[in-house]
Amino acid sequence: STEMVSSHHNAATTVKSGTATAKQANDLVYMDSDFWYHKGVVLNGKDQNKSAVQCYLQALEIDPRHLPSIFNLACKYQQLKQLPDSKHWFSHAIDVNPNWPDALYGLCLVNIELGCPADAVKYISKAIKV
Repeated sequence: STEMVSSHHNAATTVKSGTATAKQANDLVYMDSDFWYHKGVVLNGKDQNKSAVQCYLQALEIDPRHLPSIFNLACKYQQLKQLPDSKHWFSHAIDVNPNWPDALYGLCLVNIELGCPADAVKYISKAIKV
């Protein structure tokens, strides 16, 4: 929203000028998709699956096209055998970057697990071509 962008800009300006309050600096960090992505990676490494998923989703609230979060979310859902969710996020990654071989390969694997071999072949064929 414009309000969020405006507050982000104001906080960034304040931080740069050296007059940021702790709350303003904190708010700025929490509005950064990379912050949530990296927090999710750390939690994932500790097998805190639900918290990792929440962090990736938070990153995507900030930036719906944040590919690292999209991809990790798709992989996490695949690992948890939440295959429809995994398929959704791999598909979203391909919407954002249509020629990303890793996402195409992931979508291939999910389709195999879902029992959709024709779709799996379609995605692996495209991955091989890019």
